[in-house]
Amino acid sequence: MVIEHVEYGKKKLIMKWTGVTCIALALVLSIIVLFTNSWQTSDDSNISFGLNSVAIDCSDNNQWMGECTDEFNAILFADEWGEWEGERFESTELKSLRGPLKQFCINYPRVFLEWESAWTGGNTNESVKAAEHTEQECLVTNSAGNAGGIVILLGVIGAMFGTVLMVTANIGKTLPSNVERFGRISGWISGSLIILGCLIWMQMKSEPLPYGYDLGISFYLAIIAGLLAIGAGFLDMLENDKNPDEDD
Repeated sequence: MVIEHVEYGKKKLIMKWTGVTCIALALVLSIIVLFTNSWQTSDDSNISFGLNSVAIDCSDNNQWMGECTDEFNAILFADEWGEWEGERFESTELKSLRGPLKQFCINYPRVFLEWESAWTGGNTNESVKAAEHTEQECLVTNSAGNAGGIVILLGVIGAMFGTVLMVTANIGKTLPSNVERFGRISGWISGSLIILGCLIWMQMKSEPLPYGYDLGISFYLAIIAGLLAIGAGFLDMLENDKNPDEDD
């Protein structure tokens, strides 16, 4: 019986720290995906979108509209249209352009219309309507990122508390009111919030540009983070189950 209890203790210890590992991974992943630009990607475009950001890949001569310079970067992401005029920028081409999604949504259609006007001498009603539609759809996606991002951020905070509480319980420390016992609940709540944030974003989002965008790797990593946090809560619950042989 002594050997069986020792083996049970080892399994219990492994399960404890496996739960901590799961919620710690959930915390790291959920923080990372908040700042990545791969929530929506397209095989037909080198522009990818995050929750509130956008990235344009300029590497390997993968040019977008023929421009990837500091000046073009300023035009796309300027807070006010035209504030970049008169400024001097380096002509060196950049490997990537990155900036806030909201400003991109507002400035991108204007860049497109000016580019078309320069080539054709004017803009048609169809192109103006298309630009307005693109701006509206892009701003909807930005709003979706705001809503989903806030919920995911709440999940991140919950995962932070869950990690601290589980570690504290595992090393045998006691916090005021024995709050360390709520580590599993923090895991369940944080994981649910992360997944809920993803679902809210997916439900609210629109096509930011007319290229046929798909869900990117960041979305799936966020879902995995949520599942890891929930799984950590269940592992914490299981490891606290009493050994059925202890009453023998």
